[in-house]
Amino acid sequence: MVGITLRAAEEATWQPVATVPRDGSPVMLFVRGADRKEYIWLDRWNSYLSRWEAAGASRPTHWRPVPGPPPPSPA
Repeated sequence: MVGITLRAAEEATWQPVATVPRDGSPVMLFVRGADRKEYIWLDRWNSYLSRWEAAGASRPTHWRPVPGPPPPSPA
């Protein structure tokens, strides 16, 4: 049951790429390639070039915020 709940919460965080912030902040992008493989990467929108910095001409379909860092290790 916990696995199903986690999966549903994870899927809910993906949003249509039309809603992605284009202010240069880093986001995670998702694209399903022509080879039917799925790709996820970290990127940011370059307003000057009007394209993704790393993805270039790729057409991602969804985005999500970059998760925060892990908690510090106990000393």
